[in-house]
Amino acid sequence: MADNNIDCLELLRVCVGKPLTPIWRTLWRTTTDHLHPLAKVIWSDNLRQVLKREHGKGWSVRDHRGRVQLTRIFEDRSRSAVYLPLTWTADNATAILNTVAAIHNLMDSRKISLKEAARLNTQALAEPATATKVSDKGWDAVAADFLKSRGDRRSSTLRDLKLRVERAVAVINQKPKPRDGMSVLEAYAAAYFKEMAPGGQGRKRNLNDVVAFLQFAVDRCGAPDRFLPPPKDRINELIGTSPTSTTERLTPPIKAEQFTALLDALEAESGPGSAGGGATAARGASRLRGAAARGPKHGGRRRGSPVGGRRGGAHCGSCRQQR
Repeated sequence: MADNNIDCLELLRVCVGKPLTPIWRTLWRTTTDHLHPLAKVIWSDNLRQVLKREHGKGWSVRDHRGRVQLTRIFEDRSRSAVYLPLTWTADNATAILNTVAAIHNLMDSRKISLKEAARLNTQALAEPATATKVSDKGWDAVAADFLKSRGDRRSSTLRDLKLRVERAVAVINQKPKPRDGMSVLEAYAAAYFKEMAPGGQGRKRNLNDVVAFLQFAVDRCGAPDRFLPPPKDRINELIGTSPTSTTERLTPPIKAEQFTALLDALEAESGPGSAGGGATAARGASRLRGAAARGPKHGGRRRGSPVGGRRGGAHCGSCRQQR
């Protein structure tokens, strides 16, 4: 009976050698009510022994008005205590040990205080040995908190953000489950980047939002550190590179020799045998040649000034492109 692993009634049945009648059962329960406090001491003592074995000295738990109080005693004998969101019952022994382990890991990995580690929602994202829907609900809760923290964005921005976060949660909950931040991004890219051009803004915006979501999950909701986003160079690999550079996508500028050839052609067309518009073309060519000689910035004129100096005249093409 000291091990508290055999049901007391079953033990009595073995001793008697036959099934217990209702009278025996009632009599046994009546005479063993005083043993309940002893059973309580047994499970709590076992809990403390496991706690000491797993975490060393300086970690203790106790019952405080039905709640679990965790105390950390440091080397200088100072102490800090927090309440865990668990009731002090034997059924919660495993949950208490798992919660203490999560808090201890957070304190060591992030160098934070006991209260800060306990504040994080470590229980919501705790992943048991076998995957259950508890962890799935945890990520859904993180997604809701993340979107709430971005509530000041425009409606269109929030709509796009919500879609990307929902996709990220779906990727995290799929099988096989991604085990870290990089594998989450890789799975996301494999699922949703087929229609997005490499190096484009679509891929950048999607990954930026997923990275922000993962960072929020770790910093604010107690997700394991392995879900931290990877370095920027790894993220850039997923974004990819556009097949055409920015320079190639711009209209190529006219070269000096091409501009001179154009002026020569205009002057040639304004010869003696040309039509009435030849004189106008010649004057225009002469002005353009003079402007080119004075400097590259709009013939020495202030940007936006009409060509030829007349009010209401047409602006040069360069001005129109920069507007």
